[in-house]
Amino acid sequence: MTAESVGRPTRTRGKPPENVIPEVAGLWATYIKQNIPGLMVTAGAIMAPGQQTTCTMAWGGNTYNGSSNSGMHGEVDCLNQAYDAGENLQNGTFQALTNPVCMVCCAVLYSVGITNVPAMAGASKEYGNYSLPAWIFDDEAPGGLLNRLLGNAAFTQWTTELSAESRGKQVHRQSLITQMTQKLIKH
Repeated sequence: MTAESVGRPTRTRGKPPENVIPEVAGLWATYIKQNIPGLMVTAGAIMAPGQQTTCTMAWGGNTYNGSSNSGMHGEVDCLNQAYDAGENLQNGTFQALTNPVCMVCCAVLYSVGITNVPAMAGASKEYGNYSLPAWIFDDEAPGGLLNRLLGNAAFTQWTTELSAESRGKQVHRQSLITQMTQKLIKH
């Protein structure tokens, strides 16, 4: 008799998250440092990093205002609003921005198909206070949002060494983001 035949869901076994997440975080940080600057185009706008990021982005005739007060950086807040509104995310353009776009946000923008930013940040202090919307993690298709965000090595390890149940937990997703940003700060 199997678990399915008695009405219990089957579980995919994976390695413990506390063993996998630090490795994935390191691979993700390396991918961001080594690849993201070459995948983005910057207008080179002169901007001084500040405490709060506000951003205005447009998709066609629709404009969204984002702020780091949302728990995400302003650019990601705009993306999240556009996603909720059903916009074609790759068509977003910047209208206004108060801080340079950090490399993590550049990776998020790249994952949805936006490769032009007003300015990219080089300072590691830009990596603090960071979270991502669940819909990015939920797209686990090969070549999908999460794959493009994490890079192939981190994506493969995340999706093959952690169970789907572990990958779906917000606490594990946030732990991955936090550990990755800590590794970026150290580089």
